[in-house]
Amino acid sequence: MVTLAGLFGRRGGSVCSVADNAIADRPFTAGAGHVAAIDVALRGVVQLARLDAATAASGSGHWAPTPFEDMAGTR
Repeated sequence: MVTLAGLFGRRGGSVCSVADNAIADRPFTAGAGHVAAIDVALRGVVQLARLDAATAASGSGHWAPTPFEDMAGTR
């Protein structure tokens, strides 16, 4: 996913989830893990947008962290 997106000049990613338990022959039932996976994916998109904005603002074409800055952009 990431490689193909990169080949076309785009960002890509995925969040993997288990659908069925084939070993125990049990069907999937949604639980808290699915909600958490969706939350992780949405937070990732927001973070990428922040990094893209910082890259554009720097004018260098590359993002670089500032000392003591975490990924959320806070100090």
